[in-house]
Amino acid sequence: MGRLSNLNSIVIHSKSWSEAGNNPLTDMMGTGAFTLTKATRGTSYTFDKNPKFWQPGRPYLDGVTYFVVKDAETRFAALRTGRVHTLQNYFVQLSPAQYRDMQKIRPDLQMFPDAIRKAPWVWFNLRKAPWTDVRVRQAINLALDRREAVRSLFDGAGELGDMYTFRQPPGISQADLLKMPGWAENKKAERDQAKRLLADAGFPNGMQTTVLTRDITDFKDAAVFFVDQLSTIGIKATVEIQDTGVVFARGRSGDYDLMVLQSTDLRPDASDDTQLWHLKGGAVNFGILDDPKLVALYLEQDGIADTAARQKVVEKMDRYIQDTLPSLRMGWSFGYDAIAPEVMNWPRKADGRGQDI
Repeated sequence: MGRLSNLNSIVIHSKSWSEAGNNPLTDMMGTGAFTLTKATRGTSYTFDKNPKFWQPGRPYLDGVTYFVVKDAETRFAALRTGRVHTLQNYFVQLSPAQYRDMQKIRPDLQMFPDAIRKAPWVWFNLRKAPWTDVRVRQAINLALDRREAVRSLFDGAGELGDMYTFRQPPGISQADLLKMPGWAENKKAERDQAKRLLADAGFPNGMQTTVLTRDITDFKDAAVFFVDQLSTIGIKATVEIQDTGVVFARGRSGDYDLMVLQSTDLRPDASDDTQLWHLKGGAVNFGILDDPKLVALYLEQDGIADTAARQKVVEKMDRYIQDTLPSLRMGWSFGYDAIAPEVMNWPRKADGRGQDI
């Protein structure tokens, strides 16, 4: 039920629709408020009001154009000048600094914290050395200063937490998580331990590596921060920035060393992201993780209806991931959405949800 209710769930095409000559990879279908009328890949997508929409009098807008703008400063300028009327997506949020500046420049805008948190996520390529050595992964986990990530990378708009902190049911409590390796305030002690682990793994003088990431501002900033953290234990890394399609293709083929992506808490159920990121066949399981114990824990908790009983198994699954470290979270951040007054009937509801358009 959690997957069916997720906003990323898609309507599956019917047999009769396919038999009529439609291609699910290229042809649009559905009963939505808008219909796609123009698409320029990587630039913009234009939708017009659907005259056959099921609800009379809706939508209010005549159409919507989505612009693809990867750079945060360019998005900020487009909102400031009125070229765009809203920023509402977890990967295009205003940063806290941009929010403060925009309050002065465009006080007419309605701005509010986005309901979706996001988290920079480090992937190890578990198909090749040295990332197959858990000591190397442990060393990098110890090197990460998550509190510094909240202060500088997230500009204070963030929280400490791992994969299951904000899921339902949650995993390890935040209080217990902060007692685990990699989450301590005393980074000197943890980084000294990290260097010893690297030496035990055969890298007494550190190593060199490459960090792959997407050509989107938040991703690039997180990758640069991660490289700086690696330098504290003698790992010299460079950031390689590629288009999203290239990053995903290389992730699935194993053509990378380390990868920095972003995840969100958009999928609230504990099963959803586990399946997506950490199980064989998951769409973004870039480590090609296939761990029988993790699969067993996943299946166990996924079959429990009682929330309290299920939470105990989710916590076991969380602790197992913290022990084996197939990937790392830097913490959770949030930004701000903005809506121009020209977009009528789109105020923010008290419960944090948007109105119909």
